[in-house]
Amino acid sequence: MPPRDTPEPQHRHCREPRAAMEELRKLRKSVDDPDVRARIDQRIADLRRRCNDGGGPPPPPPPLPLEIDGIEYTQATQFFRSELNPCPDRSGRSGPCPDNDVPLVGRKTTVLRVYPDVLATSGIQSVTGQLRTKGESDDQWSDPITPINGAIDPRMSRNIDRGEANHTLNFRIPSRRCRGRLAMWVRISDAGQSDGATTSRIGTVQFTRHSYLDLRAVRIRYENDDRADGPWDVDAPTMRDFFRTARFTHRTYPISGIRVKKTSVELYDGDFTSFFESGGSGARGSTGTIYEIVNDLLETEDFGEDVIYVAVIPGGPNQTGSVGHATYRKCITEVDAGPTMAQEIGHNCIGSDHAPCGNPNSPDDDYPDYGDASYPAASIGEYGFDVEEGVVHDPTSTHDFMSYCAPNWVSPYMYERLFRCFGPASVSGTDPPEVRREPRERFYLPVTIARSGRITWTGAGIQLPGRHLGRTGEHSPYVVELRAPSGRILESQRLRQTDFGRTLDDDHMEFLVDVPWHDDAAEIVFSRDDEELDTFEITSDPPEVEMESIGSGEELLSEGRTIAWSYPNEDGPATTRTESEPTDAESVQHVRYSNDGGTTWSTIGRDVRGIEYRVDPAGLPGGDDCRFQVVASKGFRTGVATSEPVRISQKPREPFIVSPEEGDRFADGELVQFLGLSRSPTGASQEGTLQWSSSIDGYLGSGGVLVEHALSVGAHRITLDTDASLKNEASASVTIRVGGDQ
Repeated sequence: MPPRDTPEPQHRHCREPRAAMEELRKLRKSVDDPDVRARIDQRIADLRRRCNDGGGPPPPPPPLPLEIDGIEYTQATQFFRSELNPCPDRSGRSGPCPDNDVPLVGRKTTVLRVYPDVLATSGIQSVTGQLRTKGESDDQWSDPITPINGAIDPRMSRNIDRGEANHTLNFRIPSRRCRGRLAMWVRISDAGQSDGATTSRIGTVQFTRHSYLDLRAVRIRYENDDRADGPWDVDAPTMRDFFRTARFTHRTYPISGIRVKKTSVELYDGDFTSFFESGGSGARGSTGTIYEIVNDLLETEDFGEDVIYVAVIPGGPNQTGSVGHATYRKCITEVDAGPTMAQEIGHNCIGSDHAPCGNPNSPDDDYPDYGDASYPAASIGEYGFDVEEGVVHDPTSTHDFMSYCAPNWVSPYMYERLFRCFGPASVSGTDPPEVRREPRERFYLPVTIARSGRITWTGAGIQLPGRHLGRTGEHSPYVVELRAPSGRILESQRLRQTDFGRTLDDDHMEFLVDVPWHDDAAEIVFSRDDEELDTFEITSDPPEVEMESIGSGEELLSEGRTIAWSYPNEDGPATTRTESEPTDAESVQHVRYSNDGGTTWSTIGRDVRGIEYRVDPAGLPGGDDCRFQVVASKGFRTGVATSEPVRISQKPREPFIVSPEEGDRFADGELVQFLGLSRSPTGASQEGTLQWSSSIDGYLGSGGVLVEHALSVGAHRITLDTDASLKNEASASVTIRVGGDQ
């Protein structure tokens, strides 16, 4: 610092800098910390140099007792002041991982972690702030958002620990505002004095247009009277259970939200010793295994290729030794096993790779090696942040959910892999366009191939007009061919390894044959490395099915109707499942339903016994051209009978509050998560149609997920409504209490 007797320049343009330098000198006298003194000295030197240079741009303001040292933008994980150097997630970089480099997803709740820098002797006792946002189409700034963690203790920047949530001011931006280019105005201040130290910063952030995760929920009801440990009769998980289990996926995936395209309850009556046919007749029961149940639905329904089928099973009777499993577009997970559901769905995106912890079969060779001895195997690498709970996840103790180690969160590496998989898309909330259909029927057949070469069926061979079910996974050495009576090859397909829990070294693997069908196909031939393993004959004629009339054009009443069918020339398919033999395919009957004239179909009756089925129109989406269809498969051939069109009344969407639950109690200032959906037989709801309100605080916000931490003390009647512009919509309500005795 210059000697005190050094004269200051007397130029007119130095009047304001001279006054600022005087204030800085006064401040320096009260400061003992050498780092703070050095910062003040640097500011004085900068001001002096500008004066000596004869002017120039306006000098920077003197250091305030309160400054914003940095802002981190996070939706689950983010690079910020990374300790990883060089950055293992950014190949070719010599420096640390760049701040805020993980992309932000549109319509996903975002948290700004603001890092306040407070001078040691400023006298500030606590720090608070406000955030305002302004979208591209907004005329004015939004109402202020306050920190979810309230006022925090003052700290110098060097003393801030990123692993502590309350070392930063954390502002939560609701998902509805997270789209396009968003301007942000952050203001932090001395919480103890209205006229105390204040500073602000204006910036912008860009959100990428992204997609929803579309799921088909299969809720398993369990019933078995023959178990050695006594009979079991377990209700299916509820939709509340399903969404509670899916909550981890919602928080850790780069998605705008989760939509359930359809849900159903399916009976399983095996002994729960295996998810697969390889477990034997006990594992299959009379219903087929869990895998077969899900596969039957996938084969016979007309949802898009991006829809993943997720079976949620009750955990108590599960004797398989695994809480989950995945093959392509099919997942099985126990209720409340959130990280397991996230991992099994993730396999459908990234294949069989696992983060390398817990001795997985196929560790991901590209998973970053973070190197530091304090980081465990499959560490998440960076601090994760739960934007709903406001909790930090420490990379020194947290593993990526694609590993077999716990506790779990998501790494930037895996987050960005999932981001690339789901891909930028519209987030308007509308359903995807009509699916593109193949010009002819396709043949679907799930099989198990043992390492010995033995082939068995894990479901029925079905031909239906439809689309390619999609392929992923590496090619296997196995090939399937459809051949004509002359031996000419009609279709050939190399099977892919879509069983993410097994490798070719295991005793067996599950595969799905999915090839265009030829009416003159006479044989199915399986080969391995050009060696024929087995050949199976295809019967020449499909089952002939006739459906009884249900009244063309009539209104199908809410009390239900029995639809019936017959087999004029034969007895029809056998419908009791037994242990598979390699000499024939399964025989099954499924009942399907369409409310759009047969353009798309969903399965309402799987593996039906007998020749009739009772339908409940109250649980079906309505329309003026609704049809029922029986699909009967026997000996690799499929017969189909379709009803006349009938009218079924349209159903209103019914809002459903997943959380909070009736009677829940919260402390004053405690975070309350609102999770809801609008369910209807028609399918998923649009996020923007859901509106939350409180009997005390009024309108709270919109969307399927809402988080509040500043509810007034008292008993709140929380109401979830759909958009008032929609007709015949209902509402749902629960009562909760904030404050008072807990």
